[in-house]
Amino acid sequence: MKKTKLAAIMFTDIVGYSRMMEADEQRTIAVLEEHNSIVFPLIENFDGEIIDAIGDGLMIIFDSVLSACNRALNIQKAVYSYNSKTEENRRFLLRIGIHLGDIWYEEGLCHPGYYR
Repeated sequence: MKKTKLAAIMFTDIVGYSRMMEADEQRTIAVLEEHNSIVFPLIENFDGEIIDAIGDGLMIIFDSVLSACNRALNIQKAVYSYNSKTEENRRFLLRIGIHLGDIWYEEGLCHPGYYR
């Protein structure tokens, strides 16, 4: 049996990212870079661990739900602040979901959810 621990698992994604890529790939990549410059420091400097990044989606783990919720609020405030200061075609909306569940590490990789 694998040893597991309870963690808060956060998922994020940029609203309409695929549509944005179809419309203007270069602009969307620039938006993603802005997203990363806002979000990554807020996660890495405050107890979060980015487990996976696929396109615009992130999977992050935190030791507590409180930490994950506080970080989600701070991220949304930072995105709001960014959007209020930038031109409309570089703004983005970010969805954030938080789940509480077991994780385990195997061969240095984190695995959330169920196991066989």
